Amino acid sequence: MQLTKHIKPKEQKAIQEAQSLLSQNNANAAMEVLANYTKKYKHSQHTMYLMSLCHAMSGELNEALKLASNLVSKYAVNIEHLKLLGGIYHNLRKYVQAISTFERALKINKNDFQALSNIANSLKESYRYDEAEACYKQSLAIQPNQPDALTNYGLLMQVNARIDSAIDLHRRALQYAPQHSNALYNLAYALLE
Repeated sequence: MQLTKHIKPKEQKAIQEAQSLLSQNNANAAMEVLANYTKKYKHSQHTMYLMSLCHAMSGELNEALKLASNLVSKYAVNIEHLKLLGGIYHNLRKYVQAISTFERALKINKNDFQALSNIANSLKESYRYDEAEACYKQSLAIQPNQPDALTNYGLLMQVNARIDSAIDLHRRALQYAPQHSNALYNLAYALLE
Protein backbone atom coordinates (compact mmCIF):
# COMPACT_ATOMS: atom_id res chain seq x y z
CA MET A 1 0.00 0.00 0.00
CA GLN A 2 1.45 3.32 -1.03
CA LEU A 3 1.72 6.14 1.48
CA THR A 4 -0.19 9.28 0.62
CA LYS A 5 0.63 12.94 1.21
CA HIS A 6 -2.04 13.16 3.93
CA ILE A 7 -0.21 11.05 6.49
CA LYS A 8 1.15 12.76 9.58
CA PRO A 9 4.92 12.39 10.08
CA LYS A 10 4.56 10.28 13.25
CA GLU A 11 2.12 7.94 11.53
CA GLN A 12 4.35 7.75 8.47
CA LYS A 13 7.27 6.71 10.68
CA ALA A 14 5.18 4.00 12.39
CA ILE A 15 3.86 2.75 9.04
CA GLN A 16 7.32 2.60 7.48
CA GLU A 17 8.69 0.73 10.50
CA ALA A 18 5.76 -1.71 10.41
CA GLN A 19 6.17 -2.25 6.66
CA SER A 20 9.86 -2.96 7.14
CA LEU A 21 9.07 -5.52 9.84
CA LEU A 22 6.39 -7.13 7.68
CA SER A 23 8.84 -7.45 4.79
CA GLN A 24 10.98 -9.46 7.20
CA ASN A 25 7.93 -11.64 8.09
CA ASN A 26 7.88 -10.20 11.60
CA ALA A 27 4.15 -9.54 11.93
CA ASN A 28 4.13 -9.55 15.73
CA ALA A 29 6.75 -6.79 15.99
CA ALA A 30 4.94 -4.79 13.27
CA MET A 31 1.68 -5.15 15.19
CA GLU A 32 3.40 -3.89 18.34
CA VAL A 33 4.67 -0.79 16.51
CA LEU A 34 1.19 -0.06 15.17
CA ALA A 35 -0.48 -0.75 18.52
CA ASN A 36 1.86 1.71 20.25
CA TYR A 37 1.04 4.33 17.63
CA THR A 38 -2.73 3.78 17.82
CA LYS A 39 -2.71 4.06 21.63
CA LYS A 40 -1.80 7.72 21.17
CA TYR A 41 -3.41 8.58 17.84
CA LYS A 42 -6.56 7.79 15.90
CA HIS A 43 -6.57 4.87 13.46
CA SER A 44 -6.23 5.81 9.81
CA GLN A 45 -6.95 3.61 6.83
CA HIS A 46 -3.21 2.95 6.53
CA THR A 47 -2.75 1.71 10.10
CA MET A 48 -5.99 -0.31 9.89
CA TYR A 49 -4.81 -1.95 6.67
CA LEU A 50 -1.43 -2.86 8.14
CA MET A 51 -2.93 -4.07 11.42
CA SER A 52 -5.31 -6.33 9.50
CA LEU A 53 -2.40 -7.63 7.44
CA CYS A 54 -0.37 -8.26 10.63
CA HIS A 55 -3.22 -10.25 12.16
CA ALA A 56 -3.62 -12.26 8.94
CA MET A 57 0.11 -13.02 8.77
CA SER A 58 0.03 -14.09 12.44
CA GLY A 59 -2.82 -16.50 11.76
CA GLU A 60 -5.34 -14.38 13.68
CA LEU A 61 -7.79 -14.47 10.80
CA ASN A 62 -10.96 -13.56 12.69
CA GLU A 63 -9.36 -10.38 14.05
CA ALA A 64 -7.94 -9.64 10.59
CA LEU A 65 -11.43 -10.12 9.14
CA LYS A 66 -12.98 -7.64 11.59
CA LEU A 67 -10.42 -4.96 10.75
CA ALA A 68 -10.52 -5.55 7.00
CA SER A 69 -14.34 -5.57 6.94
CA ASN A 70 -14.37 -2.29 8.85
CA LEU A 71 -11.79 -0.87 6.46
CA VAL A 72 -13.79 -1.87 3.37
CA SER A 73 -17.01 -0.47 4.83
CA LYS A 74 -15.29 2.90 5.29
CA TYR A 75 -13.18 2.94 2.11
CA ALA A 76 -15.05 0.67 -0.32
CA VAL A 77 -13.40 2.04 -3.45
CA ASN A 78 -9.87 1.06 -2.41
CA ILE A 79 -8.81 -1.98 -4.41
CA GLU A 80 -6.02 -2.94 -1.99
CA HIS A 81 -8.48 -3.08 0.91
CA LEU A 82 -10.80 -5.30 -1.11
CA LYS A 83 -7.98 -7.65 -2.09
CA LEU A 84 -6.89 -7.91 1.56
CA LEU A 85 -10.44 -8.75 2.65
CA GLY A 86 -10.81 -11.27 -0.19
CA GLY A 87 -7.54 -12.93 0.80
CA ILE A 88 -8.69 -13.24 4.41
CA TYR A 89 -11.98 -14.80 3.29
CA HIS A 90 -9.99 -17.23 1.12
CA ASN A 91 -7.75 -18.22 4.05
CA LEU A 92 -10.86 -18.76 6.17
CA ARG A 93 -12.15 -21.05 3.39
CA LYS A 94 -15.09 -18.75 2.77
CA TYR A 95 -14.64 -18.99 -0.96
CA VAL A 96 -17.99 -17.53 -2.02
CA GLN A 97 -17.25 -14.35 -0.03
CA ALA A 98 -13.67 -14.31 -1.32
CA ILE A 99 -14.79 -14.50 -4.94
CA SER A 100 -17.42 -11.83 -4.41
CA THR A 101 -14.90 -9.50 -2.77
CA PHE A 102 -12.29 -10.01 -5.49
CA GLU A 103 -15.00 -9.35 -8.10
CA ARG A 104 -15.70 -6.02 -6.37
CA ALA A 105 -11.99 -5.24 -6.77
CA LEU A 106 -12.25 -6.05 -10.48
CA LYS A 107 -15.04 -3.50 -10.82
CA ILE A 108 -12.44 -0.89 -9.85
CA ASN A 109 -9.76 -2.30 -12.18
CA LYS A 110 -10.85 -5.08 -14.54
CA ASN A 111 -7.20 -5.86 -15.36
CA ASP A 112 -5.98 -6.35 -11.81
CA PHE A 113 -3.79 -9.43 -12.07
CA GLN A 114 -3.88 -10.24 -8.35
CA ALA A 115 -7.66 -10.11 -8.10
CA LEU A 116 -8.06 -12.37 -11.13
CA SER A 117 -5.46 -14.84 -9.89
CA ASN A 118 -7.04 -14.91 -6.44
CA ILE A 119 -10.49 -15.52 -7.92
CA ALA A 120 -8.97 -18.44 -9.80
CA ASN A 121 -7.49 -19.81 -6.56
CA SER A 122 -10.84 -19.56 -4.77
CA LEU A 123 -12.66 -21.14 -7.71
CA LYS A 124 -10.13 -23.99 -7.73
CA GLU A 125 -10.69 -24.59 -4.01
CA SER A 126 -14.46 -24.57 -4.68
CA TYR A 127 -14.00 -27.34 -7.30
CA ARG A 128 -15.13 -24.97 -10.06
CA TYR A 129 -12.26 -26.03 -12.27
CA ASP A 130 -13.43 -24.74 -15.67
CA GLU A 131 -14.05 -21.25 -14.26
CA ALA A 132 -10.72 -21.36 -12.41
CA GLU A 133 -8.88 -22.23 -15.61
CA ALA A 134 -10.50 -19.32 -17.45
CA CYS A 135 -9.44 -16.94 -14.65
CA TYR A 136 -5.86 -18.25 -14.62
CA LYS A 137 -5.67 -17.74 -18.38
CA GLN A 138 -7.05 -14.23 -18.07
CA SER A 139 -4.65 -13.29 -15.26
CA LEU A 140 -1.65 -14.75 -17.07
CA ALA A 141 -2.60 -12.85 -20.21
CA ILE A 142 -2.06 -9.70 -18.13
CA GLN A 143 1.09 -10.84 -16.36
CA PRO A 144 2.49 -13.98 -18.06
CA ASN A 145 5.66 -14.27 -15.96
CA GLN A 146 4.04 -14.55 -12.51
CA PRO A 147 5.38 -17.74 -10.87
CA ASP A 148 2.67 -18.11 -8.21
CA ALA A 149 -0.12 -18.00 -10.78
CA LEU A 150 1.78 -20.36 -13.09
CA THR A 151 2.31 -22.97 -10.41
CA ASN A 152 -1.25 -22.64 -9.06
CA TYR A 153 -2.55 -23.11 -12.59
CA GLY A 154 -0.20 -26.09 -12.86
CA LEU A 155 -1.80 -27.59 -9.75
CA LEU A 156 -5.19 -27.21 -11.36
CA MET A 157 -3.90 -29.09 -14.40
CA GLN A 158 -2.62 -31.87 -12.13
CA VAL A 159 -6.04 -32.17 -10.47
CA ASN A 160 -7.56 -32.47 -13.95
CA ALA A 161 -5.00 -35.17 -14.90
CA ARG A 162 -3.44 -32.91 -17.53
CA ILE A 163 0.06 -33.74 -16.38
CA ASP A 164 1.95 -32.50 -19.46
CA SER A 165 0.35 -29.08 -19.10
CA ALA A 166 1.07 -29.09 -15.36
CA ILE A 167 4.74 -29.89 -15.95
CA ASP A 168 4.99 -27.12 -18.54
CA LEU A 169 3.41 -24.56 -16.18
CA HIS A 170 5.65 -25.51 -13.24
CA ARG A 171 8.73 -25.30 -15.48
CA ARG A 172 7.64 -21.86 -16.69
CA ALA A 173 7.24 -20.75 -13.07
CA LEU A 174 10.78 -21.93 -12.35
CA GLN A 175 12.11 -19.97 -15.33
CA TYR A 176 11.04 -16.77 -13.59
CA ALA A 177 11.73 -17.87 -10.00
CA PRO A 178 14.26 -20.75 -9.94
CA GLN A 179 14.02 -21.18 -6.15
CA HIS A 180 10.20 -21.14 -6.01
CA SER A 181 9.63 -23.93 -3.47
CA ASN A 182 6.02 -24.70 -4.48
CA ALA A 183 6.92 -24.87 -8.16
CA LEU A 184 9.87 -27.18 -7.39
CA TYR A 185 7.75 -29.47 -5.21
CA ASN A 186 4.82 -29.52 -7.62
CA LEU A 187 7.04 -30.18 -10.62
CA ALA A 188 8.67 -33.12 -8.83
CA TYR A 189 5.26 -34.48 -7.89
CA ALA A 190 3.91 -34.05 -11.44
CA LEU A 191 6.94 -35.85 -12.90
CA LEU A 192 6.19 -38.84 -10.67
CA GLU A 193 2.62 -39.15 -11.92
